[in-house]
Amino acid sequence: MAEIKFTMLEVDLTNETHRVVDVTDDVKKYLGGRGLANKLIWDLVPPGADPLGADNIYTSASDL
Repeated sequence: MAEIKFTMLEVDLTNETHRVVDVTDDVKKYLGGRGLANKLIWDLVPPGADPLGADNIYTSASDL
């Protein structure tokens, strides 16, 4: 049986670039899209970041 592959689109609005990232292992490790979104926020947003500032990120994730 074929394994499902999970990808994430990462968009950098400041530099106007994008890339597709394979997150299959992370989705399994963090139990789906919501868990992965929480991990990304924890890793990428510095403590005390302004909610509307440039250091913050926008995430949109679904759980399968």
